[in-house]
Amino acid sequence: MSVIPKDPVDWLTLFRQQVEVIFNYLSSAERLGGKDEHEYLPLVDIFDTADNYVVEFELPGFDRKDLRLSVCCNTLLLEGVKRREGRKGCRFIRVERHFGHFSRMIEIPPSVDIQGVKARYDKGTLSVTFPRLHGNQEVIRDVPIE
Repeated sequence: MSVIPKDPVDWLTLFRQQVEVIFNYLSSAERLGGKDEHEYLPLVDIFDTADNYVVEFELPGFDRKDLRLSVCCNTLLLEGVKRREGRKGCRFIRVERHFGHFSRMIEIPPSVDIQGVKARYDKGTLSVTFPRLHGNQEVIRDVPIE
């Protein structure tokens, strides 16, 4: 059973995620031109603790040099390429792994410190940790209209 949002902002977030899935599907189908290949799309886990907001990407077999991680405004962007290993003199019977370029965007909540972000790649998992803002720092503030 899926969770039904109660807050209008949560509805917008859910809608945005669904639209992103649709556009990712359409853009990858267009780019592949109907081939039987699929774009690689890493799986992601997102969770928070009392002190941190954490995004973990599943990236088995990747070299760090094939990954690029950046933060722009309130968006975490992971880009990379999963390269097909060259096998000479063989005929494939079955290929189930996905290869190619990918990008994955994750919205970052305003309650984290973007300047304190840290990333670590270990055993095929890229873990990106944002410390939470504590104290009297306001996430939403009123702007006076002149």
